[in-house]
Amino acid sequence: MNGEHDQGYPPYSMLIEWSVDDNLYIATVLELPGCRTDGRTYAEAAQRGQEAMESWIDTAQDAGEQLPKPRTFSFHWWPYPALPPLPTDIQQLLNSTREDDLRVSQPGLGRS
Repeated sequence: MNGEHDQGYPPYSMLIEWSVDDNLYIATVLELPGCRTDGRTYAEAAQRGQEAMESWIDTAQDAGEQLPKPRTFSFHWWPYPALPPLPTDIQQLLNSTREDDLRVSQPGLGRS
């Protein structure tokens, strides 16, 4: 378990989050349903997450189940909603405005 992908395990995504309620780091392997563990430190959660992932995969393979495809980073699956485009009139205003024309009106934030 050295973090490399030479052991036959797919490169699944792991999310590690701090749980205030549990006072632990929670490691979740996103592609594997129910594959979640914890640790007192970030490193412990990552190590235990890797072990949980390997156990999950071994169990699924022993049962003859097909493994889920690993995710790859892409904005297509980004879990946060994309910002809506600016209205056309604001886009046109920004495109036609030179940097010299911009003014900061709040004191202490720059020129006014």
